[in-house]
Amino acid sequence: MPLEPWQEISRIGLKLVNGGLTNSRFGNISLREGGKIYITCTGSMLDEIASDQVVEVDLEGSCPSASSETCVHQAIYRCGDCRAVIHTHSPYSVTLSLVEEDRIVPIDSEGIAFLGAVPVVKGRFGSQELADSVSRALRFHKACVARGHGAFVTGESLLEAYTTACMVEHSSQVGYLVKVFQRNVP
Repeated sequence: MPLEPWQEISRIGLKLVNGGLTNSRFGNISLREGGKIYITCTGSMLDEIASDQVVEVDLEGSCPSASSETCVHQAIYRCGDCRAVIHTHSPYSVTLSLVEEDRIVPIDSEGIAFLGAVPVVKGRFGSQELADSVSRALRFHKACVARGHGAFVTGESLLEAYTTACMVEHSSQVGYLVKVFQRNVP
């Protein structure tokens, strides 16, 4: 029996928090079904999503209780064919976004093979500028990182988007640790 949209979102939210990809109240998740988006409410604890913490929004509409990043999710869906969007505040990708100029380049074998360079984009959270820069980047990439804010990833399913979010953070962690190691080796 297929899960309801809120149940899929809840399952992935718990995985994101348990996997250290974000803290409970940071980030958001959405799922597209036809012309509708199911998205977490602002302030939701991603590891405790209940049915009343996921709202339905049109591709063009607004909803006061929806995530502050709803406009970013809508822009992503309008520009691509994906069915799922996840936004995390993953610590290593956020860290590298503050020190890398315009992209995070994986150096681990999986990141090189399956992810490629991850654009670093600009824009204040919840702004149209961020919506424009993220949706542009995601036309050609599976993921991007908003400078100092976090990763946005897409997929044909929430599980696929989750896998990409894991790859972004893993590649960022490896890259960060190598940089630290290189600085500390005499």
